[in-house]
Amino acid sequence: MELGEYYWIDVSLPLSNGLPTWPGDEPFRLDTVTGEGGLYIISRVSMSLHGGTHLDAPLHYLEGGSPVDAASPRVLIGWAKVVEISPGGGHILTRDLLPSRPARGERLLIKAGNSPLYAKSSFCRDFRALTPEAASFLADCGVSLVGIDYFSVEPWGGDGSVHRTLAEAGIWVLEGLDLGKVEPGEYFLVCLPLRIKGAEASPARAFLGKPAVGGLP
Repeated sequence: MELGEYYWIDVSLPLSNGLPTWPGDEPFRLDTVTGEGGLYIISRVSMSLHGGTHLDAPLHYLEGGSPVDAASPRVLIGWAKVVEISPGGGHILTRDLLPSRPARGERLLIKAGNSPLYAKSSFCRDFRALTPEAASFLADCGVSLVGIDYFSVEPWGGDGSVHRTLAEAGIWVLEGLDLGKVEPGEYFLVCLPLRIKGAEASPARAFLGKPAVGGLP
């Protein structure tokens, strides 16, 4: 999709009935009815705020942390780096992130090879995610946002330390990205969560853009 001078890639998951959900969370459900003899349609949605592509605010794991409606456009809109982790390994270690040289204020989107898991009809527990040490490394680097290509930056069965480390560092977390067709490199990120007052998370639409003509600035 082209808009202006940019070529845009939609990296958010379509919300639909049957979308895999973190075990125990309310699954996405769309109910549609017609009114006035079919003159119009009214739909109702029920879901966890952590379903599909979503933004985690620091409040998710940090008492007194910023809620999702406090997210700044300076964090959610701007240049981001997509980094690919070598396939075939376990969870993401600090040494996996070192080549990308994360910088203070940077938006880092991690392509860990999880995107094919979205095609499965049920939640997969063997996705790749950050180890606590890798989360500490990113916190020390001072990145502003971390994204990943499955429903959590933390491995299944984690104790919350990955989320807490990122939250305490003021890092926003973008989960449920579909990076399967995205090549590593620099992109212009546009992430638009819903403005839900006082909530710890929100569904989000996320796009990655590159100049349609010429190189990056």
